[in-house]
Amino acid sequence: MRMLYPLLLALSLAAPVAAAEPLVSLHCTLVSVAGEGEGIAAEVWARDDAVRSEVTTDTRKVVSIQRGSVLFTWAVGEATGARRLLGGGLAGRGLIRQIAEVRERGEHGGTATVEGVDYDVYILDRFPGEKSLVYLSRETSLPGMWVNVQEQGGERSEVRMYFRDAASSDRPCNAANVELEDALFRIPAGIRFQMDE
Repeated sequence: MRMLYPLLLALSLAAPVAAAEPLVSLHCTLVSVAGEGEGIAAEVWARDDAVRSEVTTDTRKVVSIQRGSVLFTWAVGEATGARRLLGGGLAGRGLIRQIAEVRERGEHGGTATVEGVDYDVYILDRFPGEKSLVYLSRETSLPGMWVNVQEQGGERSEVRMYFRDAASSDRPCNAANVELEDALFRIPAGIRFQMDE
């Protein structure tokens, strides 16, 4: 939690405001930074309890589809992939349900304006060993930044996630409540998934 406090210092203390309409889907670029490492960009689509992400490198595209607490991951063109159970914490829900959980049960820590977007800032400390600091747009509920801190067996890890516009990472994500095809969240029939530890 020590890492979260400096992020809270610049916040003004205003009551949270309900978004204009409930968030039901989104399409963004998500940049994840673990520890002091480089950021990894993924294109992300989310609806209800399902999330699809695609990471493209110079040599391949890796696709992940989360359905509730199960994550399927494979590289395009390969015959096998991995299946992993995400557990019962916040990660065991799709992104849209995570956002609803943060709005409903998170402690409101104030407001902040970043890149012209007004955010309600929440602290969620409901799950053992897991704390989150989340910036949610006051207008759309789209996340701007999400910091997860996990502690297990004396080890501490931190992941910072920045949600950017899918068309241009120069601006915050603004694609709320977009139409998403069912096919985005289908698991390909021709891939054999093995349980991952």
